[in-house]
Amino acid sequence: MAAAICVVGGGGYLGTVLVRRLLDRGHAVTAFDTFWFGDHLGEHPRLRKVTGDVRDTPLVRSAMNGADVVILLACLSNDPMADIDPEFTKEVNLDALQRLILAARELGVRRLLYASSTSVYGIQDVPRVVESTPMKPLTLYSRYKAEIEEFLTSQLEDGFTGVIVRGATVSGYSPRMRLDLLVNLFAWLALKKGVITIEGGKQVRPLIHIQDLVDFYELLLTADPKAVQGEAFNVTAGNFTVQQIADMVQSYTACQLTYAEVTDWRSYPADGEKAARVLGYRTRRTIEDAMVEVCDAIKAGKIGGDSSNFNLRRYKELVEAR
Repeated sequence: MAAAICVVGGGGYLGTVLVRRLLDRGHAVTAFDTFWFGDHLGEHPRLRKVTGDVRDTPLVRSAMNGADVVILLACLSNDPMADIDPEFTKEVNLDALQRLILAARELGVRRLLYASSTSVYGIQDVPRVVESTPMKPLTLYSRYKAEIEEFLTSQLEDGFTGVIVRGATVSGYSPRMRLDLLVNLFAWLALKKGVITIEGGKQVRPLIHIQDLVDFYELLLTADPKAVQGEAFNVTAGNFTVQQIADMVQSYTACQLTYAEVTDWRSYPADGEKAARVLGYRTRRTIEDAMVEVCDAIKAGKIGGDSSNFNLRRYKELVEAR
């Protein structure tokens, strides 16, 4: 059944792919975004685009008004960005999102899907992290992700269903492309520089193809509220070491590999069994598929490699222009 869906952060790397999928499925979509990285959504008779700052609560309320479902993707979306201006990060990733959740409930939104992250687990000395594993966020970004999870679950009630999506690191092509994510970055470095520099290599990261993550959000639209209310789900295609990803890219591109001192120690092998058991969810694409997809897009000239493809670089430009 078609629904009215508001995607907050609908102009981002994941949001652009998700919005297009929802439109293809017949839904009416409102995409709310700053569009800092450009507008890659195109036009559609069932698409309404609202340009704005998530801190502008009245504007966000107006965008969500009439929505059956809100998908909350918006945030300053990686650790380096979050660290540049901690107060601004708190305003966006914590304060504004708390107000948005309260507003969604007041407006009668039936379901809110929150994009958290497997990074909330931090460093874990266990074979696999499951959803009940205590969160150990190491960064400002992941700490606020964890706090919003807790806030959302405290606000749920009959008629207002909330679901937490702890997505793995995303890979694959999007019209609003990001080249600062592991698989995508290694593909870019291999083809444009001829060399991938690996920091350590033994760190374990859960990964997922962008289309598979979109599949999961689509599944949640119609999932039984009793099965998903207040639940968190790890969404991953599997766990890979940084070295394994580098080797995969090298085998496809014949690039060189070099090594450097480790600056990012995060390592958390996430278990996605719960999504399979509760919702019957299975990924359909491999991480190699994502790598090949990105490499082919680079070769075809579909990815320019300017600042809009690197969140931190573009954010610094915006900060300097204030």
